[in-house]
Amino acid sequence: SIKGLGPIFVAAILAGAGDLRQYAHGRQLLRKAGLNLAESMSGKRKGQIVISKRGDSTLRKYLFLATIQLIGINPVFRELHEKN
Repeated sequence: SIKGLGPIFVAAILAGAGDLRQYAHGRQLLRKAGLNLAESMSGKRKGQIVISKRGDSTLRKYLFLATIQLIGINPVFRELHEKN
């Protein structure tokens, strides 16, 4: 259990992600949610780097809400957020 992360968030994340043992790295889960970085470019034009948003929008929403909750309640996550 993680202080500040309730059963609703855990259930929603597991429902969207499935079995977490299928992911070798955490970035694979972020890619499934559409939170990986992608560069917007076309031909000669080079654009800015944005999140791809090509994934499960519900999973992305609950990962975001869980992160905001953890930053607000858990001092370890708050410290990590302030450093980054």
